[in-house]
Amino acid sequence: MFDLDDARHSASVMAKVNTAGLSDAALCEAVAELATLRRYVDATEAHVLAELADRGTTDRAFGLQTGSWVARRSGVSVGSARVRVTVAQKLLTHFPVIDAALTEGRISWERAKVICDAANPRIIDALAELQQRLLDLSRGATFRRFARDVEMLAGLLDADGGYDPDDDPDASRCTIGRTPEGGAQLTGTWFGAPAHTITSTIDRVTDELFARITAEARDHPDLVVPPRPVLRAMALEEICRRASATDISSSRPPVPEVHLVVPAGPAGEPASADSSTAPTGVGGVSLADGTLRLLDCDAHIRALIIDDLGQPLDVGRSRRLITPTIRAAMWARDGGCVFPGCDAPPAWCDGHHLHHWSDGGTTSLGNCHTLCRRHHGVIHRTGWSMTLDADGWPTIESPSGRIVRAQRHGRVPPDP
Repeated sequence: MFDLDDARHSASVMAKVNTAGLSDAALCEAVAELATLRRYVDATEAHVLAELADRGTTDRAFGLQTGSWVARRSGVSVGSARVRVTVAQKLLTHFPVIDAALTEGRISWERAKVICDAANPRIIDALAELQQRLLDLSRGATFRRFARDVEMLAGLLDADGGYDPDDDPDASRCTIGRTPEGGAQLTGTWFGAPAHTITSTIDRVTDELFARITAEARDHPDLVVPPRPVLRAMALEEICRRASATDISSSRPPVPEVHLVVPAGPAGEPASADSSTAPTGVGGVSLADGTLRLLDCDAHIRALIIDDLGQPLDVGRSRRLITPTIRAAMWARDGGCVFPGCDAPPAWCDGHHLHHWSDGGTTSLGNCHTLCRRHHGVIHRTGWSMTLDADGWPTIESPSGRIVRAQRHGRVPPDP
C-alpha cells in the first residue's frame, strides 16, 4: 500500500533543511537530487491518475471528470489538471518505455509531456514504435532542442494528415487588452512569412537596444542593462515609434535574409540543387515551401556550402573582423550558444575567439564560436578557458579543472 505518512514525513523533513548552512557544492547537489526525486513523484502521480481515470471513480463518487476533481482537490487550474491526466493515460497505454524512463528518473515529466502532446490520434501508434529513439534524442540535448526534434519527427509522421496553419489565412491573429493597472497586454500568434518578419525584426531591434544600453552602462556603471524580455518590449515600442515617424512613400520595404544550406560535391564545390537542400531563415529555422516562395521575391539569398557532417566549407571571402558570411557560417555550425545547457539562439550571441585576437588569433571560422553575452563573459573570467579537442570539438574548462564538451544545435556529443 502507498504510505502517505512516510511520504509526508520525508517531504516535511526536507522542507525544513537550513539551506543557508549548505555549501555551494551541496546546494548544486541538492537541486540535482530534488530533480530526480520530482521525477519519481511525477511518475507515481501519473500511475495514480491513469488508474483513477480508467476506473471512472471520480465520476461515480463526485460527478466530476478526473481532471476537474483533481483541480478542485489540489487547488490547481482545471486545464493543468486535465493535461496531467491526459499525459498519464498516454504514458501508461501507449508509451511504456517512456513511462519506465520517467519512473527510473532518466527523463523529466516535461519531456514526457512533449512526446505525449505530439502524439495525436493519427500518429500515436507510429510514435509509440519510436520510444527508444525519442529517449536517444533526449540524451545530451537541451529542452528546446529536444522539443524541436520531437516536433519535426511528429511532422514527418503526420505529413498527410496534420493541420497546416500556413494554409489558413485566419490562423495568425493578435489581441490587445488592458491590465488592471492600466497597461496594455499584447498577445499574438503568427505563421509563415509574417512570423519570420515579426520575430526577426523584433530581435534585430532588441539587439540594437542591447548594444546601445551596454555601451552606455560601460560609461555609467549605475545604469542596469534590462533582461531580454524587457528589451524585447522596448524594441516593439521602438518599432512602433519608427513606423509612426516614417513617410511610407519614401521608405523601402524590409529585405529578409535566407540562408540556403547546400551540400558540397566531391570536390568541395556546391552540389546541384535537389530535394536535399534545406532553406532556412536567419536563425537557422527551416522554412516551409510556401514561405520560401514568398521570400524569394525580395530576400537576400546567402548560400552556405556544407560537407556531409554539416560543417560549412565556403562562405565567401573573410576580412579581419567577423563578417556576415563568417557569422552566418558560425550560426549554421553552432545553432546558438555552445555553452552546454544554454538555449540562446544565434541572434542573441557573440562570436568568441578561442585564440584571442589580442594574442595573435585570427578571425576565422575555425577560431570563432558562438556564445551568448552571459556565457561569453563567463569564458573570459579568470580561470575559465575554451579550446578544441582532438576531434575539433570545443571543450570548456572551469577554474576547478572540470572539463565538459560544448554543444552544437543544443546537443552535446558523447565523449570520444
